[in-house]
Amino acid sequence: MQRRNFLLGVGSTAIGTSALVGSGAFSRVESQRDVKIAVAEDKDAYLGLKPCDTKHGDNFVGDDGRGHVTLDFGASGNDGDGVNSDSRTWFDNVLKICNQGKADANVYVSSDALEDAANFPKGVSSHYKDPTDVDDEFLDEWGNEWRLAFYTGEAAGSSGDENLRSIVGQANEFELPVGECECIGVRVVTKDVDAEKAEHLFDGTITITADSPEAGSRDGKHD
Repeated sequence: MQRRNFLLGVGSTAIGTSALVGSGAFSRVESQRDVKIAVAEDKDAYLGLKPCDTKHGDNFVGDDGRGHVTLDFGASGNDGDGVNSDSRTWFDNVLKICNQGKADANVYVSSDALEDAANFPKGVSSHYKDPTDVDDEFLDEWGNEWRLAFYTGEAAGSSGDENLRSIVGQANEFELPVGECECIGVRVVTKDVDAEKAEHLFDGTITITADSPEAGSRDGKHD
């Protein structure tokens, strides 16, 4: 709004003083300015991603060798090769998401990769839904259950999805204030999966989105 007021003031001056008309016109300007953009590892970036300070964080969060976190629920090193078939499995407090920027953010996990059939041996049909233990937040728009989902809260000691909140999709975003962190869990469903044929339940890339609408405006106001 301040910029618009300034332009109107210049226009009024030009009308009253013909000598100034066109005095600020140009066809091209090239100006060099210093710009510094630092690139940080995930743990040190504005959107910090790091293992939770838990056994799940220690066991399942790794590094790709380039400063990017990875999640690996494969071989455990103790004769375990993965999650149980025909089951639902919850891993509480795996990945820590931190707002290390300068404005509050709304965070969620995009559903795009989770809807990509190429990542799954087969989708979870709606007839596997048990209304007593599956929260609607863990169902896609067709009523089918996510094979892979992410949540806040703790499943340990609860029944099904009790006390959990899905963070899949923008509709399930949560607010993360500046300087705060939130540990998220991983929910895996292997219903109707043949363990002998399915090498991976999910083998792909997920997108964590942090939307900070107030960061680009002055005093939190939009022009």
